[in-house]
Amino acid sequence: MTTRLFLRAFGLLAGVARRVIREAGLRRAEVQLHELDDRMLRDLGLTRDQVGSAVRMAGPAQPAISVRPAGPPAPAAEQDRDPARRAA
Repeated sequence: MTTRLFLRAFGLLAGVARRVIREAGLRRAEVQLHELDDRMLRDLGLTRDQVGSAVRMAGPAQPAISVRPAGPPAPAAEQDRDPARRAA
């Protein structure tokens, strides 16, 4: 019984912590967008009064591109076989 109560209390605290962290991230994003000038906001398809709702209504962030970790450079023999590198 005591363990169950402890786990329930811990779960509630963890949920509150997640909401606080999420809210801090949303506020940070909103501040960053408000720092942009009107032209940059317009390029994003936003007006200044839409920033708050755009941040709150946006889904989870998705990376625009996938990034591979940098590895060691390819040996010279492999670089010569790459037609894109030969043309450059």
